[in-house]
Amino acid sequence: ASAGMTPDQIAHYQQMPAWMTIVWALGVFTAFGASILLLMRRKSAVPIFFLSLTVFLLSQFYTYVLTNGGDIMGGKMAIASLVIAVLLLLFGLYARWAKKRLILR
Repeated sequence: ASAGMTPDQIAHYQQMPAWMTIVWALGVFTAFGASILLLMRRKSAVPIFFLSLTVFLLSQFYTYVLTNGGDIMGGKMAIASLVIAVLLLLFGLYARWAKKRLILR
């Protein structure tokens, strides 16, 4: 509530199944890990970024298709989710480009 979430939004997150919490955490930590690997110039950043994107899209499928989370979260959250997906894709493509140019080892 202190973050500005409505009671319906809070209830949506509280009712999320355990597997979705795992999916969410996996998405966050793989994106973070891939970013660190990219900074370390490791080619393993490439599959990790794409894993993060895949897991993020799975969480969005749950929110917008399997539940009414899209209605509850509103349009601003949909835009934020789209931005996150595009950024994950761009970071993954950049890492792949850097791997092909032997920037990553």
